[in-house]
Parts: sequence; C-alpha cells; structure tokens
Amino acid sequence: MHHPNSAIERISLPIDVGGVGILDIHRLHQSQIKALRQYFHEKSTNHALFRAVCQADTKSTPLKLSDIEYDPEDNRFSTQSQIQRWKQKELHGSHAHHLLHENTDTEASNLYLRGTLFAETVGFIGAIQDRVMNTRNYQKYILKNKNIVDKCRRCGSPNETIEHIICGCETLAPMDYTQRHNNVARIIHQQLAKNF
Repeated sequence: MHHPNSAIERISLPIDVGGVGILDIHRLHQSQIKALRQYFHEKSTNHALFRAVCQADTKSTPLKLSDIEYDPEDNRFSTQSQIQRWKQKELHGSHAHHLLHENTDTEASNLYLRGTLFAETVGFIGAIQDRVMNTRNYQKYILKNKNIVDKCRRCGSPNETIEHIICGCETLAPMDYTQRHNNVARIIHQQLAKNF
C-alpha cells in the first residue's frame, strides 16, 4: 500500500531499491515494443513477408519498424531516472539519499518490504520515511497552514518533526523509548537463546 502523500516515484520502483514494486505500465509497454521490434527485424532477414511489413511500417504502428535507429526505451521511466527524481525531492528525497548511500545495506534496509507486514503498515512506514506524516512541522511548512504553532504536542519543544517524535521528545523518552528499546532487546535475547 502506498500512502497518498508519499513520493510517487516509489510506486513503480523495485522493492530492492526501496520502492513498492508495482508494475509500471509504461515500462511494460516499452519492453513489449522493444521485443516485438527485435522479433520482426530478426524474421525480416529470412522472410519476405516480415521484410515487407518492416518496410511498410512508416510510423503507422508504435513499433516504427522502418526506422532502424528508433529506440523505444524512454529514459524518463527507467529505474535510475525515477531514483534521481526521488532523490531530488527536498522532503521525500532524504530517505532516498540515506538508503542509497554507499555505506547503507540497501537489501537489508528494504527487507521489511518482502516480509509479512500488512500493506497498510508498509504504507505508513513509507510515509514516515518520506516525512509526510501529519506532524505540526509538516502542517506548517509543507501544507502552509499559518495557524499552526510548530511545537511538540507532548513536550512543547519547537519543531514537531518525525525525528523529534521518534527519538527526541523528552516526554516520550522515559516511557515509550524505553519500552521500544526493551521490546527490541527482548527479541534479540530470544534469538540468541534459541541459537546458543
């Protein structure tokens, strides 16, 4: 599931680079055109009918068989160009920069996308990574709501951002952060106990 405010580039990016992995109709269309062009051109060397079809197709079909130099690949829809557009976004792109950094294990970082989490949970994780959760900072600076005071609802400190909520709120630190830490430590302890 994709959060409505998350980066749209993530929808058709493969899972192994942090995308949702939904098939892109443009890429499928291009690959079919490329495969059909290759098929017709290979057959035209041995069969007169295919040769005649290739000569007759002067932009009358999407294959454009008479144009030998025509490349149906549209770079706007390539994985690399989508990643670049995602990285260029000021808000959404920060996760892409961290994820695609040379010291980041991208495969391990995206392992949760292949797991058994509910689609809605994966969508919320993507929204958090893209920093589009409805925090006061998001409301004030992204949605441009002038009536919002950008202070944390729990501790009152300035800038209620995702980062602040996850690891910087003084009110949440004594309870929720400790509980989260203990839950992770419990899982690690259980796995170690199984193995040793």
